[in-house]
Amino acid sequence: MRVFGMLALLLAGLLASPAAHAADAVKMGWVRAQVVLESTDAGGKIRSQSDEYIAARQKIIDLEQGELEAMEKKLKAQASLLSEQALAEKEGEFRKKLERYREKVTELAMEIEHKQAELLAEFSGILKATVASVARREGYAFVFDSPEDGMLVYADPAHDLTDKVIAELNAASKSE
Repeated sequence: MRVFGMLALLLAGLLASPAAHAADAVKMGWVRAQVVLESTDAGGKIRSQSDEYIAARQKIIDLEQGELEAMEKKLKAQASLLSEQALAEKEGEFRKKLERYREKVTELAMEIEHKQAELLAEFSGILKATVASVARREGYAFVFDSPEDGMLVYADPAHDLTDKVIAELNAASKSE
């Protein structure tokens, strides 16, 4: 009889266990960071700073490219009038300037890449803080990046926190 009573208690405990575990279910959600970047004032500010930085670097490249084109045009116009030695010197100057231009383009491209990484890191910090705020308030234990970015195999759209993060980030931006 005691064994039967113990089995009954054990069975009752096992049957009650799923309900207890269901009450302790871990809530998970996901956020589409790219959508947040594209849909918020904070993201717009980051994109605007990036665009301004790129435009300033592009002006430098355009100026130097214009100088090169003018130099090349002048060289072609004078080619028949110059001696071989003078032509060779002018072509050498042009090649040096062209090489400096190419180096400058590479340098500016690396600067742009670094600046964009810096701006995205800044946005990432803002995004993480906002996601953490929404997650704590809504009771989420885990929040992942979007399924489009390969972090998840499947995500139920009901757990997409993107709109809530956008709303909170925009509200915070307007209160500043």
